[in-house]
Parts: sequence; C-alpha cells; structure tokens
Amino acid sequence: MPEFLNDIDLKSSTLTIGVDTNTTSYIKKMAHSDGAGGNFQFEAGHATQGQTNKNGGDFKFGGGRSTGSGEPGDILFYTGANGTTGSDLNGQSGNTFVMHHDGIWKAPAKEYSVSGSNGGDYGIGTEILYGISSDSTTAGVIYILNAGTWVEIDANTEVKVDALCAVAASNRSDLGMIIKGCVTLSDGWTDSTGDAAGVIAYASETPGEATLVAPSDSGDFVRILGYSLGVASKKMWFDPDKTYVEIA
Repeated sequence: MPEFLNDIDLKSSTLTIGVDTNTTSYIKKMAHSDGAGGNFQFEAGHATQGQTNKNGGDFKFGGGRSTGSGEPGDILFYTGANGTTGSDLNGQSGNTFVMHHDGIWKAPAKEYSVSGSNGGDYGIGTEILYGISSDSTTAGVIYILNAGTWVEIDANTEVKVDALCAVAASNRSDLGMIIKGCVTLSDGWTDSTGDAAGVIAYASETPGEATLVAPSDSGDFVRILGYSLGVASKKMWFDPDKTYVEIA
C-alpha cells in the first residue's frame, strides 16, 4: 500500500478509487496513536483571498446514478455503535441518517432543545419559514399571516387568529418566522396559572402575546398555540392548532 508522508495536491477534477467489484471502498483517517480517533474534515473551495464579494463553493454529496428502471443510490450518514468498557473496536451499526433517492429524509429520531433567554431565541429542531413578505417584526412576538402580511395575533379579532401563525425570529419576517419548536417570547404571559411547565398556551387578547388562561368573553376567539415551558422564562413549545373556536 502506498504511504504518503506529506500533503498531496492532485491537479485533477476527478478522483476515482476502488477496484472492479461492487464491494465498498473507503477513505478513512489513520487511527491516532494515543487511542482516541482524530477528526476528518472535507471542505469545498474557498473564495480567493483578496478578491471582493466572491462566493464559497458548494459541498455536494450524490448517490450513484442508475440505468433504466434501476433505483439511484441513497446517501447514508451513520455513527459508530455504542459499546461497553473494553478495548475492542465497536461496530458501525449506530444511528443512521438516510437521504432517500425519492427525497425523503429518514432518521431514527429528531431532537428538540429548549430555547435561549432572549425573545426570538429558538432551540435545536425548530422549523422556520423564510422569505414570506418582508414586514417589520419584533423578535419573540407572535404573528398571523393575514392576506400576505404578518400582523400581531389578537384573540379579539377572527382575521388575526385564523391563519398561519408564527413567532418572529428577528426584526424582519423574511429573515425567519418560527412555525414549530421551542421558542422564547418577547413578553411574559398575559395571564398565567403559576409556573407549571406543560400547561396550554392560547392566543391572547393582548396583540402579539400568549396567555395561559383561555379567553372567555363573548366574541373572543380561542386558539391553542402550544404549551408553556416555564412562566418566568417566557419559553414555550410552539405548535399552533390549525383550528379555533369563537366564544358565544
């Protein structure tokens, strides 16, 4: 096996490895002598230092192309398997993340984490809608997409409670509107029932806010927005119901 002790600069647009079989070929980093594995990093092409406003290159993965009615290859990412105490190398059958050739992403789990302390902060796993209108917003305030414009949610008015609902992530709607996940509101709950996490959060009669006590006046509109993750912290699990009711 060839051994290269220095950096290799290949002046070619294609590197082909493997032999004429359908077995798996590997590119693998050498094991570290102190026992811990080293990191392996790929990078796309950088813009040239000194040139103004140039884009960096994309990094692309692609499954193998098929012929005729054959299925194209998927893209798989996987981790090593957990093991017990010992010196034997553990297997490769850990968690596997697959991008299927039909466009479906397959993963063993999706992680959500609690958001930060500032209005508009969001945790891992949050779903964010970009590019819809360019309205001025306040991070952490709750909005409704009314006829193409983001307006503050308001349980007093049907057209301000009946449509797509989101929490602003910044000061402009096209920069991100949070439609599902762990978020931090800009203001505390309009009304609350204590500091118990897990209670239902509703659209409030105070524009842009949420309440832990459902509106109850005649003509009010009740829409569930998710659940409190702590009253004092202003954090919530945001997952708006697609329906609402009007108080008679």
